[in-house]
Amino acid sequence: MYKGKLDKRSDVPARDVTPMAWLKSSLGLPDAAQWLGFGVQRLRDEFFLVAAGAGADEWTEAVGEANGFHSWRDVEAVAARLEGVRLVLMFDLGDCVKVFPAR
Repeated sequence: MYKGKLDKRSDVPARDVTPMAWLKSSLGLPDAAQWLGFGVQRLRDEFFLVAAGAGADEWTEAVGEANGFHSWRDVEAVAARLEGVRLVLMFDLGDCVKVFPAR
């Protein structure tokens, strides 16, 4: 866990900040946002990968149905064999799912 430190230019007290809390704050997301994982987004139509198979990948335009990878290594391995895709971060806000470029 990242241990926040007192900024010498500020009187804000030090506090513990987890990497996920820092990421949510940096993206302007509420604390209640649920991490769904990394996703693979096809650029030509903005569809999301549901399943990767031998020669037959399944895609959806509903990001809530996308496969959420919890390992960067796993999502990179899948994306490496696909063309025209980008890796994304997916968060469930309750009433919608927000997607952000992972790079």
